[in-house]
Amino acid sequence: MLSVNIDFGNVWDALSAIGTVGAVIVSLWIALPSRFEFVTVKLEGFSKPMYVNGTKVVNINVFNHSDFVVTVSSVILKQVRKKGILMWLLPRRSLVLSFPFEVEPHQNGQMIYELSNLNYIVENDKFEKEKYYQFVIGTKSGKRIVTKKILGSEIESLIKK
Repeated sequence: MLSVNIDFGNVWDALSAIGTVGAVIVSLWIALPSRFEFVTVKLEGFSKPMYVNGTKVVNINVFNHSDFVVTVSSVILKQVRKKGILMWLLPRRSLVLSFPFEVEPHQNGQMIYELSNLNYIVENDKFEKEKYYQFVIGTKSGKRIVTKKILGSEIESLIKK
């Protein structure tokens, strides 16, 4: 008769080692603070007009998902192009905040611009209605966050009205 004898001693040692490594990884993950900047941006006032005290505005809402303060240093409207960059720096002062401004951990900050104050963009001879544009939010650490693409004709129709 054939007798099969299986030794599970090595399997348990391997599982124990895997558990130990896993426990160390989890404890380090919990103990070390998050060092990564995680910021999202929501753009309001382009698809549907937005008003503050009867004035047409655009709202750039910056949400800080990080565990530390994030400093927003600039907002740029740039044309989406394959070669080269065409862009306009938005005013350093909005209706609510001026740059640079800080967004606390797990909080949001809003930049609200009067659309009539952005006439200089559509009046520029390099502004093209048929091209797409994006807002680019710059942080002090050098990170750039872009919004969804907006057609130039949409921007013009909102600013000119």
